[in-house]
Amino acid sequence: MLKCNILLLFLIVSLSVSAEDFAFLSRNYPVKSSFKAESKTTIDVKFKLNSSKSRRRDLYLRAIYVIGKDTLTDFLHYSSNYDGLIKQVVMNSGERLEIFLYLNNDEVEEVKNLTGTINLNPGGIVPTNLKAHKNVFAGTVWNAEDPVLFKIIKTDSIQQMLRVNFAFTENFEFDRLFVRVKVISPEQGIVVLNKEIEVNTSDFLEYSKNTIKTEIQEIVVRSPGTYYLQVTHQMQNLRVNGVDNASYELVKQ
Repeated sequence: MLKCNILLLFLIVSLSVSAEDFAFLSRNYPVKSSFKAESKTTIDVKFKLNSSKSRRRDLYLRAIYVIGKDTLTDFLHYSSNYDGLIKQVVMNSGERLEIFLYLNNDEVEEVKNLTGTINLNPGGIVPTNLKAHKNVFAGTVWNAEDPVLFKIIKTDSIQQMLRVNFAFTENFEFDRLFVRVKVISPEQGIVVLNKEIEVNTSDFLEYSKNTIKTEIQEIVVRSPGTYYLQVTHQMQNLRVNGVDNASYELVKQ
């Protein structure tokens, strides 16, 4: 009986990898939390905030996630209490995750009388469905080591064009997205293309949600059979933040 209780206690403790409590948020002194992965896993970053004892209701936060050489930044806004998931991070074995949470309100340096917690919990590995038309990135983070892969089954001989779509969140911080598209088709065999996708067409860098549709005109989709589509980002960092999903569609020419 004692061994069972010890095992149960170990399982309960292991469910929460790391927990950091805080009573205030500051523009200069972040709330910190960290975790080192022993194997490839997905970490759920859960955030709990109770601001009922504070006079300030609108809280703007800046969450910085440092994973190896990659630095990801999310901007958050809460006007009431919150308890839920704020980020998913896929980590490779041996990688270390460090989180820095700052207050981002312009008019104050610090907000006190808060009750909050950051929890880091293992969430396992998110499976990939090759037959799906859409690939949703865990935590809106696209890792170059995890390319998007679609299996397309065509049953007719109508000529169509392949279109690849990317949905961005307000946390995508670049003007352009560089990708490599690889297609294996019954007609053309293996075709590899490098594409530069313009995400922000404004004169200024705008942080807003956006969906960009890119037609891959070099690919002929006409013969019935099985097509494989692989898309990998070619950005400088291993991880790119602010990409919600990638999808494809076949359109008439």
